[in-house]
Amino acid sequence: MEALLHKSQILDEQIDINVGLRRIEGRQSGKYLAEGTAVRARIVSLSLNPHDPRSSKIGLTCKQTALGAHDWLNEED
Repeated sequence: MEALLHKSQILDEQIDINVGLRRIEGRQSGKYLAEGTAVRARIVSLSLNPHDPRSSKIGLTCKQTALGAHDWLNEED
């Protein structure tokens, strides 16, 4: 099952898209997400379709304490 993490729900700062490195970067913090980055997120919206599970939608956020890329969480310890 897949979920959507909208760019506005990644960090509490403006983000830039680094096309060359294929990643999303925080403008002030330098934190980034690239394809395959493991993250801890919270489900904020859920719209399940029991007749067609592939059309179900799950919305996520990483903008709270203890959420985000695993590397970010290790920095907070």
